[in-house]
Amino acid sequence: MYKIKNKINSWISKNFKSDERNNIFLTTEDLYFTIEGDGWNGQIYPKYSYKDFNKNEGFLSFLKLGSRFQLYFNGEIISEANLIVNSFELEKTTLQFGQISSNNAYWGEKPIGGMTFLVASIIYIMLNDKDFMHRDIEVSLEIQMDAKRLLEEKNIDVYYHIFRTPKINFNHKDTYRSYFFETKNRSSDIDYFKELLSLKENSIMNAMRS
Repeated sequence: MYKIKNKINSWISKNFKSDERNNIFLTTEDLYFTIEGDGWNGQIYPKYSYKDFNKNEGFLSFLKLGSRFQLYFNGEIISEANLIVNSFELEKTTLQFGQISSNNAYWGEKPIGGMTFLVASIIYIMLNDKDFMHRDIEVSLEIQMDAKRLLEEKNIDVYYHIFRTPKINFNHKDTYRSYFFETKNRSSDIDYFKELLSLKENSIMNAMRS
């Protein structure tokens, strides 16, 4: 497994040098995400929205081992998510979300959809990316942290929209989720996630401004 991941990372680094971006893109959207570590040197760093990412960047440039995305609103982190590449082949890419968290305490522990929005943004971007267009994409995650607590306390599956599962799940041991995005369904999947993101964006914005 270690050799496979090294091979993936080497291929990505060779073909997409993310550290050599000449044009820093800053979205004008209120909800935006960054890559953790981009701003550690005190320099201007890219800020993206699912609405403008594909027009300004290729997603492969972000696929490092353990890339961590952070979703922001008005300088506050709403949610964070790790993304891991398990395999990258000519016809299929397999990715896994690691730790995903939200800052619900900022809104009195009321879920506002931040984790769903961030994960859905990343998936939407991949579905629209030219380097993924002709590849099947398998995405998976293990429900944990805030999402697991919500499952255990209220029987709610936070990611039911993303993985097309029932919202109410009484089996608290059933925490593995995966979905296989086939190229033949690419257009319908893109439309589905665009609608989902619009729905969650309105929910988050209303919660933040109330």
